[in-house]
Amino acid sequence: MQMVTKLSAGAAALGAALAGASWAPAQAQAQCFDKATLSYIDCPQPPPPPPLPVKPPAPEDRWDGFYLGLHAGYAFGQNEIELRPTSDAFSQAAFGAGFVPERLDNDDLDSFLAGGQIGYNHQIDNVVLGVEGDFAWMDMFDRDRSGVTAITQTSFFNQDEVLEVITTERRFEVTEATGVDWLATLRGRLGIAVIDDLLLFATGGLAFADVSRDATGREVGVSNYGYSDEETRFGWTVGGGLEYALSERFSLRGDYLFVDLGSEDGTTLPLDAGALGQAPGGLFSDRDDLTLHVVRIALNYRL
Repeated sequence: MQMVTKLSAGAAALGAALAGASWAPAQAQAQCFDKATLSYIDCPQPPPPPPLPVKPPAPEDRWDGFYLGLHAGYAFGQNEIELRPTSDAFSQAAFGAGFVPERLDNDDLDSFLAGGQIGYNHQIDNVVLGVEGDFAWMDMFDRDRSGVTAITQTSFFNQDEVLEVITTERRFEVTEATGVDWLATLRGRLGIAVIDDLLLFATGGLAFADVSRDATGREVGVSNYGYSDEETRFGWTVGGGLEYALSERFSLRGDYLFVDLGSEDGTTLPLDAGALGQAPGGLFSDRDDLTLHVVRIALNYRL
């Protein structure tokens, strides 16, 4: 009787324990027949699904911020100069006779240059927007000369006999000179970071230069005309280049600029009494058109 009671109590306790437990059916492993062992084994698991594509990170803002640096290079160009007569009769006669040319270009302008620059870039993804100002010293100069000698003969007769022949020589000289002592620009920049370390950019903006002009015209031994002028010329520039980041702070750049410094007028006025008697309004006036090509290498330091 006691044994029956104990068995009943044990069964009741086991039933309570089973009732309080949470059970989930075990997921059966799929079975596959193995021909080598002639028995059933667990089937191999399928490969996991491929990972979802991950958006690449935005490029590093390598070009963002202020920078300054130094540059050196070479500039060359030409000043196309058109000569025109003044309203004076002597001036118009000199042009009509070919004593004064219609053009006299300074086309051998060239110089090495050196200077510095400062700028700011703002990078948005791989697009770089910026502004830069630079200044360079140079020693650019060219002078061209045109000379014409006219020989005339005058004969005096007495009936059929030649009494005298007078030979007259008139020599005209015209010179035009152009010099540039410094060049400065203020430009915007638009670039694309082709890779993190390489920037391809276009640039354009304002150009300023110290330009000197000198023109003379004279009939040798008779009269002299001329003018000399030095001023800051204003124009525009456009160009482009490549910049490579050597490190986090330093970058090396090569660029090209086309510079147009516009046109100016001048008149060669009388310089002595002889010229004042011939052409008080001047021997000729001129109009120039000055353009430059600039090639530079620059080293920048990012602040």
